[in-house]
Amino acid sequence: MEPLEFGQFLRSLREGKKLTMRKLDNLSGVSHSYISQIERGERGIPSPDILNKLAGPLGVSPAVFMVKAGHVSYGDWFTNKVNSDEYDEMFMHEMFGFSTNQEYEDFKNDIKNGELKSYLSRKIVLYNGFLLTDQDRQRVLDMLKALFPDYATKE
Repeated sequence: MEPLEFGQFLRSLREGKKLTMRKLDNLSGVSHSYISQIERGERGIPSPDILNKLAGPLGVSPAVFMVKAGHVSYGDWFTNKVNSDEYDEMFMHEMFGFSTNQEYEDFKNDIKNGELKSYLSRKIVLYNGFLLTDQDRQRVLDMLKALFPDYATKE
């Protein structure tokens, strides 16, 4: 994400919370002049430390900021989370649509159990760090049916 695009994202979050730059300054400890420079794309992408300070008052997960800012990719972050016992509920809901810890645990089990059809039926499927769309996932399933017609079950 480019600095100006990130700045616009930050501005939309701030305005969505009906916060002035000065109020966000008071809540986060990040100066209003610095916030203004970020929003105008004049300061570049903020550091993880700054993002962590802004996340709480803006009501977003620090991980959302880390991904949006380009400090970590969806794929890297998600792979690390799948291989750990941590659960960032706010991030998982905002970015991937999991509304409960159980939905996330079910998804992790599908990955670990290796059931490709179940895995591809989930909303979150990554390929080389890119989130596949519903149409992408259906194309993969269609290709698998064509490649392995003996394994396809009637639906």
